[in-house]
Amino acid sequence: MHARLIVIDSYAKQTFVMFRTRNERFWIGLTDENKEGEWEWVDGTDTRSSFTFWKEGEPNNRGFNEDCAHVWTSGQWNDVYCTYECYYVCEKPLPK
Repeated sequence: MHARLIVIDSYAKQTFVMFRTRNERFWIGLTDENKEGEWEWVDGTDTRSSFTFWKEGEPNNRGFNEDCAHVWTSGQWNDVYCTYECYYVCEKPLPK
């Protein structure tokens, strides 16, 4: 479908996602699978220099295998193991 997990790079996009994912958990395109503690988006952007919206105390790598991020029921981000079952939010470029 030429789509990928969403990259949330602004508060406006975060608000858009929060409004549509209320009370459920949704994957976003954020992971630290390549190097523990170095979170990056599927487009290669790292979170050290970009927008973040982590839930308080997150990411915490509880159980030492939480390498993927999802939007928590409150809209904030949480790290969790990558096989956790939940919905997902994708985006794709506009047609040219």
